[in-house]
Amino acid sequence: MNYQSKDHQKGTLFISVIDIGIGLTQENKEKIFQEFFQVNSSSTQSKGSLGLGLAIVDKIVRLLNGHVSIESQLGEGTAFTIELPVEADSTKTWLDFFPKVTSKKILYIGKKTPRQDYVVDALSHLGFNVSHSNQIDTYSKDLFKSEKVILDLTEEKQKKLLLNDKNLSNLQEKIILLASIFETEKQHELYEKFSQHTILYIPIKLKKLLSALSGEIENSSLQVPNPSKDSIPPGIKLLITEDDFDNQLLMKYFLEPFDANLHFALNGVDALKVLSENKNFDMIITDLHMPVMDGYELVHQIRKNKSNSHTPIIVLTADALSTQVSELSKQKNCSALTKPIEKSELFKLISEIHHS
Repeated sequence: MNYQSKDHQKGTLFISVIDIGIGLTQENKEKIFQEFFQVNSSSTQSKGSLGLGLAIVDKIVRLLNGHVSIESQLGEGTAFTIELPVEADSTKTWLDFFPKVTSKKILYIGKKTPRQDYVVDALSHLGFNVSHSNQIDTYSKDLFKSEKVILDLTEEKQKKLLLNDKNLSNLQEKIILLASIFETEKQHELYEKFSQHTILYIPIKLKKLLSALSGEIENSSLQVPNPSKDSIPPGIKLLITEDDFDNQLLMKYFLEPFDANLHFALNGVDALKVLSENKNFDMIITDLHMPVMDGYELVHQIRKNKSNSHTPIIVLTADALSTQVSELSKQKNCSALTKPIEKSELFKLISEIHHS
């Protein structure tokens, strides 16, 4: 990131993102900002879809009167550079748009990281009296004198101390936990023992953290699913076809607490192979934009096979207005969900299909 000033008030902000990937041909460079563009412009190639991300970036930058440029070399990588015209105001920072607070003593527990620097610096700027400790010390005066304690649980050592130290149970009302959304096993234990804690998930949103510090948030809305309250059938057998590993992790986070029997495939060809070896799936969940064989062709192939022709299918897409998606949704035993996937919507649809 770089800022070049033309005078004291106007200038240009440059933001560059560089990778050392496969690089782009000239043809692909010209098309890369198209929605759901795939490298080599074919859904049957071995490279993945770029989805909506770059298309959205390009539109936002244009709305800000900016420009996105690309430099790429095949086999060496690609550099994207965003140029944004800005008007500098030396009297304000982005934090000045948040309300100031009267001095409130806060203790941040966790090793020194960019995340810790961000939280401590932001809260200090807003008027909080913030101190920092690398680890939990239940005999520390700061722990008891602080009005709120922010505890970073991304370290294994901190989790063990929190679970095993009886003294901390007396401090539940003042502790705010920072946790990773994917650590389901540990989070189950934490919810059972520290159900009164406020839990915020990384990446941290300052507005939500400020609400937690003021007591406006008493419990996180992103709690680990409770099988007794939600209606996913325990042990349901699902085939999930998704080429993005982050989305695979999200599905595991949503469904594993219910002992769901999950099988994953990276594309349509992999999915058909799994189905040929095991035909007893309760449901198939598939992305539509994938390499090698996309979701549209996968649904077509599944319906051609008598053994799986009646298996319910849920298709996932960010292209909700597509005519093809609309046509798929009209098919028997085929439903569509729009990305980003909401846990409640996914659970509701799976439950409705299972009980229909």
